[in-house]
Amino acid sequence: MPDAKIESTKPELPRNQPTFIFNRVEFAGSLGDLGTLLPIAIAMIVLNGLNVTNVMVSAGLFYIAAGIYFKVPVPVQPMKV
Repeated sequence: MPDAKIESTKPELPRNQPTFIFNRVEFAGSLGDLGTLLPIAIAMIVLNGLNVTNVMVSAGLFYIAAGIYFKVPVPVQPMKV
């Protein structure tokens, strides 16, 4: 089949359209991890007497380091029971 063409499935975006648009949906998605992070962090702080600042700064640094290492932000992952 020398004449067969492989078509791209990737949609073509206009060159002047930004590939990332920050809107209310993006903002809501950025808060999705709080449902997992806050209960665990509060339990560690209350039950083990950890410092609030140290717990939150450590979590924030982890998210930044993971984003830099993997070159993508940490996705929202719901806890599955």
